[in-house]
Amino acid sequence: MKKAEIIIATLSLLAVGMNIFLISGGSTLCAMLLMTLSAFYFYFGFALFNDIKIREIVHKETFTRISTLRIIGAIGSGMALCISIIGILFKLFSWPGANVLLYAGLIGLLFVSLIGLSKYLTNKSSFYLKILRRTIIVGVFGLILFLLPNMSIMEFKYRNYPEYINAYKKACENPDNEDLWKIVDTERQKIYNGD
Repeated sequence: MKKAEIIIATLSLLAVGMNIFLISGGSTLCAMLLMTLSAFYFYFGFALFNDIKIREIVHKETFTRISTLRIIGAIGSGMALCISIIGILFKLFSWPGANVLLYAGLIGLLFVSLIGLSKYLTNKSSFYLKILRRTIIVGVFGLILFLLPNMSIMEFKYRNYPEYINAYKKACENPDNEDLWKIVDTERQKIYNGD
């Protein structure tokens, strides 16, 4: 389970880099891998944090050795990580609702981290250390993106295409103007067609 997480997370970071530097296929790969990582934490977070192997998930006796509070904590941690990663994805693509998702995810991560830290300080359990590592890494990355102005990523990503940035800014200032969005689409096509 941990190997799968490391592989997906590493590939996600590479895909984010590909997306930011406009490497062909980077956007698609970034979206797919971040959604995969998000789903991984949502569906398998409880198993990952409790050291449950995939083939053991279906066995009832696997859960008898784990307290209900630990299962609930692991599920909550997985959900907070899931929402934060989706918020990161939305922010990287400048999609509407990015800041709302990041805010909700970061609040969840803060809540989980505070509980995990207090529990870790009292009993030094590796369970809480696993949660803290992940919530801090995703939380720092999410917080940086949350604090960035909305246009910063677009301006960096498309720094070599000022016509596109100007068209996008004008369209964002007048979101109901379809003609401005058509100009944005035309400029985007020029970028991806190499014009």
